[in-house]
Amino acid sequence: MTTFRNTKQRRAILSVFRKASRPLSAGEVYRKAREIYPQIALTTVYRNLDQLTEQRVLRRHRLREKEYSYTLNERKKRHYIVCLSCDRMASIDKCPIEEHTAELAEITGYQIVMHDVQLYGYCQGCRCSKDESEEKSGQKTLISC
Repeated sequence: MTTFRNTKQRRAILSVFRKASRPLSAGEVYRKAREIYPQIALTTVYRNLDQLTEQRVLRRHRLREKEYSYTLNERKKRHYIVCLSCDRMASIDKCPIEEHTAELAEITGYQIVMHDVQLYGYCQGCRCSKDESEEKSGQKTLISC
């Protein structure tokens, strides 16, 4: 395993994650890290995000194809639901698969050692905006906001 130096840039990036209350995109990490270390480059942020993910210090969450957000890799596993319209992420407190892992292991013959669940949909704000525009165009809506 490759060792990585604990640089000022890396410390700034990790500081951003320690203060974060939600997953952050690379752009958000870059903007916040610049407040701590103004000389940091966007390429440095991307390189560190990749390295910290490889070292399992961070967890990568897929937003869309080739778009990710990141969180500290805490002991407590967190799952998220992502809005496909505005990219807002909400944490899911109860693991939707935990109670099924033993059954899945038995069915598949796999020894399950970890899992990652991410759900996608539309948040209430985006659904309501969509509903309002559909209402104006004369289409019926199924969701009441």
